[in-house]
Amino acid sequence: MAEYKNIVNLRDMGGLKTPYGEIKSGMLYRSPVLYQKDERVNAIFHDLPIDIVVDLRTDREVKEKSDIVPASAVYVHSSVFGSEANEFLAPTKSSRFKMFFFGASRLQKCSEGILNAYARMPFSASYAPIFSAMDRGERILFHCAAGKDRTGIAAMLIELSLGRSFDECYEEYMMTNYYYTDFHKQVEDIFRKYFSFKKAFHRFICSAMYAREEYFAAARDAILSKYDSVSDFLSEVHGITPERISLWRSYYIDGV
Repeated sequence: MAEYKNIVNLRDMGGLKTPYGEIKSGMLYRSPVLYQKDERVNAIFHDLPIDIVVDLRTDREVKEKSDIVPASAVYVHSSVFGSEANEFLAPTKSSRFKMFFFGASRLQKCSEGILNAYARMPFSASYAPIFSAMDRGERILFHCAAGKDRTGIAAMLIELSLGRSFDECYEEYMMTNYYYTDFHKQVEDIFRKYFSFKKAFHRFICSAMYAREEYFAAARDAILSKYDSVSDFLSEVHGITPERISLWRSYYIDGV
């Protein structure tokens, strides 16, 4: 899978292996928010060869930081969390400020909320615009804020549809930690230097900002507890039928 060196966690899904061949490059991108302080990075966003951008963030997040939409792309906003706050997975400046003053018990509830959110996300109808674009064979970029949680589940659903296993999806999900290595180190250094007195908040942030095995497991187990097979889940929840999957393979798998 290709990455863009100047943009943390912007990845071309091309090269991921499936039972039918590798995913084509230049067709499916996963990303953080399409906005950075560096104008050179924003220029990269603007010039990406994309047909459609699917923004999975909440209304509040979009209002606070709008995308730099590629010149060739249609923009679609489809919030995974709807009107829910989900401050722990859809943070804004105001929500981060409020959470800084949460006590240990409330932060524990936030941690539990992350697991609950992961158990719900695979069933969200908000991913439908991605699947509709795949029906048309379009070049797609989908994203949330960090490209980790909502985006990670979207990538998992695409990968499962193209024949990859949960184990393979998990390995790709966890790669976010590799792409964010420098950023994570910077955050932890800041907390150790300036906010060591906020131990509960430090623990929460240093947990929530990582892709974690228990998060992915919550999503996987929620699916397997309700459906006998991945194909049943994909078909019944998202309308991803064998016919659609065959079409997607023709568009997105090399050699098909």
